[in-house]
Amino acid sequence: MTSAPPILTSMIVIDKFVLKNDGSVGASFITVAGLSVSTAGILGGIYPDLLGAYVVSAASQTLMAVVITSVITPFIVAKLSTIKNDE
Repeated sequence: MTSAPPILTSMIVIDKFVLKNDGSVGASFITVAGLSVSTAGILGGIYPDLLGAYVVSAASQTLMAVVITSVITPFIVAKLSTIKNDE
């Protein structure tokens, strides 16, 4: 997976410098993302006759969901954390 280092770097940068955390939350997203995207290919390899035609579209849809949620989630967590700490 050649795109993992840039994604890892961007998640850590967003977590550290934008959200002012230590970067650990940003780094934790990468393990979930890599596993989620590879699932379509694994299942397509196990059941090629049944799922082979859907592997590319399933992997690309999963990747898009991972990217969107990986970018949005730290902001949601920061907002909820701020609201919780203000109480």
